[in-house]
Order: sequence, then C-alpha cells, then structure tokens
Amino acid sequence: MEITLTRLQNLKLLVSECHSQQSFADSVGLSVQYLNQLLMGHRNIGEKTARKLERTLRLESGWLDRGAIEQQPAACAELSPRAVVVGRMFDRLSPDKQDAMQKVIAALAQSVDGHDQADCG
Repeated sequence: MEITLTRLQNLKLLVSECHSQQSFADSVGLSVQYLNQLLMGHRNIGEKTARKLERTLRLESGWLDRGAIEQQPAACAELSPRAVVVGRMFDRLSPDKQDAMQKVIAALAQSVDGHDQADCG
C-alpha cells in the first residue's frame, strides 16, 4: 500500500477516537483547517508532519507508516491515542482543575464499576 494512503488511514483512525476534529487538532498543534485538508486528501501527510504527530501522541516512530496488520494490538499498547489526547487536555488544566477532574473521574469510575479504580495517587 502506498505510504500516503497508509498514513491517511492511520490519521483517520486516530481522529475517529477523539471527540472532534477541533479537539484532535488542538491536542497535536495543528489548525483544524490543515487537519481537514489532510483528512480530505487535499494535502499529503509528509515525513515531517507524520513524525510530529507520532511524537506529540507518544506513538512509536513510524507508527503512521504501518498498515493495520503491522500495528500493535490495542490491548498491548500502553495508552490508546484517545487516552493520550485526553491526557494532553488534562495537562493544560490548572492544578486546581486537575484535582477537581480527578475527583470527577474517580466518582464516575466508582459509579460504573461499583468501586474506585481511578486512584492515581
């Protein structure tokens, strides 16, 4: 498969795991207009952009260049791309808001599972 198409398919996968194109673009430092051009195939994802996306999302170098068969199974990944995006949003919050968000997540986890799994220390 041509590298351009592989990168495009992998980018679409990453964006689909995010709440919106805007939040994905914000998390990786791209304008939403540029991201949309990439997703529509009006611009190719070049080497520089591919590596920037991988670094920003803490993906292994070359991740965007691999076909679906070559990708590491999600169960083996340290964090999903979506979790990384959420983590980056969290990191931009003030310490007070981070504390409040941790409490919300802990309460949500407890209500879903019946016990607190969100104790991050």
